[in-house]
Amino acid sequence: VGLQVALAVGSGGLLQALLSWPREPPDGAVLPIERYQARQRCRGGEWIEFAATELPAAESGSSSLEVVECRLGELQRGERYEFSMRLGNGLGRWSEWSAPSVPLTLELPAPAPREAAEGALQIAMLKATSVRLAWRPFCVPGRNEHASEPPIVQQAEGPGPPEPILAEYEVVVREAGGGIVDLLQREEVAYFEELPADSEEAPWLEAEVALEPHKAYDFQVRARFRPGPWGPSATSRRAPPRLQPIAVGTPSAALLVRPQLGTGSRLEAALRVESGVRGFRGDPEGREGRMQQRLELERKFVSLAQFQLRSRTLDMDEDWVEWPALMAGSDYIVSDNRACFEVPLQVAPASLTAGLEHVFSLRCSDEYGRWTSWSEASDSVATRMPELGPPHPESTEGGANLRLAAVGGRSVMLEWAHFRPRWLDSAVQSGLDPALQRVEYRLRMTRRLGGSQDDWVSFAVCEKVCERRSANMLNHEVTNLQEDFEYAFHLAARWSCVPPYLASKDWTAEVSSTLVPARLLDLRSPAAPRLELAASDREGLCLQVHWVSDPVLRDSGFPVVGARYQLRVLRLGVACKAEEEVWQEHPPVLEDAEKKSPCEASGRLWGLPAGASYQVCVRVGDDRRWSSWSPASEPLALVLPPPAPTVGDAIELARNVRGATNATRLRWRPFRAALDLRCIEYKVSALEWPHDSDFDGSPQIQRVADKATGATSANGLGQRQRLFSTVGYVTTGSRAQCSELGHQPDRVEWGFEGLRPAMCYRFFVCARYTALPIGALVPPSGTSTSSLDKVAARPPVDGPLLMWPSEHFEHLPVDGDAWEASMSMVGIWSGVLHTPGVPQARQLNTVDERGSTPKEYLDDNKGAVDQRTHQSVEAWLGSWPPETSPGAGDAAIGVRN
Repeated sequence: VGLQVALAVGSGGLLQALLSWPREPPDGAVLPIERYQARQRCRGGEWIEFAATELPAAESGSSSLEVVECRLGELQRGERYEFSMRLGNGLGRWSEWSAPSVPLTLELPAPAPREAAEGALQIAMLKATSVRLAWRPFCVPGRNEHASEPPIVQQAEGPGPPEPILAEYEVVVREAGGGIVDLLQREEVAYFEELPADSEEAPWLEAEVALEPHKAYDFQVRARFRPGPWGPSATSRRAPPRLQPIAVGTPSAALLVRPQLGTGSRLEAALRVESGVRGFRGDPEGREGRMQQRLELERKFVSLAQFQLRSRTLDMDEDWVEWPALMAGSDYIVSDNRACFEVPLQVAPASLTAGLEHVFSLRCSDEYGRWTSWSEASDSVATRMPELGPPHPESTEGGANLRLAAVGGRSVMLEWAHFRPRWLDSAVQSGLDPALQRVEYRLRMTRRLGGSQDDWVSFAVCEKVCERRSANMLNHEVTNLQEDFEYAFHLAARWSCVPPYLASKDWTAEVSSTLVPARLLDLRSPAAPRLELAASDREGLCLQVHWVSDPVLRDSGFPVVGARYQLRVLRLGVACKAEEEVWQEHPPVLEDAEKKSPCEASGRLWGLPAGASYQVCVRVGDDRRWSSWSPASEPLALVLPPPAPTVGDAIELARNVRGATNATRLRWRPFRAALDLRCIEYKVSALEWPHDSDFDGSPQIQRVADKATGATSANGLGQRQRLFSTVGYVTTGSRAQCSELGHQPDRVEWGFEGLRPAMCYRFFVCARYTALPIGALVPPSGTSTSSLDKVAARPPVDGPLLMWPSEHFEHLPVDGDAWEASMSMVGIWSGVLHTPGVPQARQLNTVDERGSTPKEYLDDNKGAVDQRTHQSVEAWLGSWPPETSPGAGDAAIGVRN
């Protein structure tokens, strides 16, 4: 049959199989061929027959060599097919199936660039942030008769050349030396090489791709007929980075001191660096922004993003030390093309040692991470403060810079001028001014005992901070100096506000003052002290010592610091001899330096045994020395006269108290007290004897009668028994009592119950001070007791220590006239009190003080106990009248205003 096959491309890229064969068989035919039938199979599969089709009529004038064509559609794209054909005549007879045709792949080959792959893709326009690519439409490769694949035939729908076919193009963007960063796909036309049309008239295809200005890129473009494979690629030349080159100049570095952020008053050291830069932009509206618009096709200005320093110490064999990189911020001054920034020294590496000289180098980076090369080294910068020094050269004797403005006994006024900064080089660093305003001074002193060769002992005096802009002269007063020592003073200084990482806190060399010699005056012994008695209800009796102190121990009326005194005491007695006298020293006493005291000082001696006489010596001193002992004082007895009644006072008696015949109430005026003693205890005693109608009750007459009749007993009492006993006590002048009344009472009262009938009573009252110990009351003499000085100066009397003044006369005979006279010296007597009573015989019908006869009383109170005598009623009646004093059983104490 001579079957031929080709790939037909229709409108819109529709692919069909185009079969062609001669209308007449080569061998000829008896009957004309009227129809044909085709079949196809896919990759060795079963044949699939198409329906028989009438052969189209031959054109007039055509030859037998005319070729008949048919198109087979509905084939699966991308599959590989084989075709076969047979012909039939009008009688319905068919020829044999022809041999299979050449295999046909139902797919177009991928488009390919017309030119060489390296020049087919052109960079039409390259900007900092984008690129415009241009290339000719790709072509479908042609097939000649020697090709193994069937030819490709493009058929037009109407008159004129066929339209180009649409292909899918892909632009691949690769970072130089890296992977794909962008893909751009689009549909554009593709042509066939077999077309006679002039390919030069085909339009250029373009694509625009966004780029990063700091990177280099490679571009490729390729095409395909979807969904077929991609064809060969066309490549362009490499697009280099599109940024301005950046550079940094040699920096200038200087130290400065500034307030630390967030603290206000604290200072920190910082390094100020300035350097010119190139290739960076600032404000887009400025000069460099306009330059960027003109050079946009080639380069782009970038922003300053970071800066980094490195340092190296001079005169030391070490490498550069890089500091941490810092963000630039607003440190770039656009108008001057200059970067200016400050770096705190605390972020510097540890190798930036204070006090040494360092050089610095700088580099900068842009927003894309490009770093400039390191700059040249800067001039050296010394990380130290200027040294401090005194204003005048120091002399060996001292006093050139630290002067003694005033020298007193216990204080010194020092004066000096401000220390000054000393720059090691001629350049003054103005950035350090905030740290040069305050200076800290340290003052110390050394001392040793005056005139000795002892080692000097050092003491810190003070540390003070002063403003350099204040008064030029400074002063400080040193007090509490000891006058027996010699002193020297020393002063050093240092900067007060020096921040860390800049300089050490070392003090300058000290300047000294001249020597302050010892200023101690000799202490004189006081004169003989004067003694007085002092007493109080709370503390008792003591010796008050008065003496005149040395003026050396006084400063404007106040005792100097460390002033003290010491007392020693000698106790005098009748049996004590001069060679046996022993002085007893009391502990030293420190005077109160804050209490103003005249030259006369005083002290008290407590705890001395009462009843003796004493002499006292005193010595004074300070915390370093004592004076000699003073001469002994005049002797003084540590005794007081007892409280004494007023001359002419007597005890008042009141009978029938509350209607009772066996009770009485005593009342008397308070006794006179010595010194400041107010609390007085009274002792009430009663003299009791039986009543005898033959006598008038006078004790003198009684004693005379006893002597006349010779009825004197061995104990000095008459036949008529006379008893003298204590019946009660009364205390007045207590603090609680005086607070309740508001003053001392003007009468003292005491009540007594239990007077026995048919008896005579006479009461006696004496007194003592409750605050004084036993033996503190002086024995009364025959002279007046109102003179305290005469009594207190009298030496003590040997004998037992007594508590009540009446006890001094117990050795006198009761019937002697001296007893009653002596008792009147220390107390007061009452008049005679007679109590009514029954005869001495036991008469049971006699009414007693209970208001009934003894018999009636016994009948009514049989078995009862008498509350006064603690005896049964039977025993009491059997011993009538009682032989002993009732005592103070029902005593009552009262005070009446």
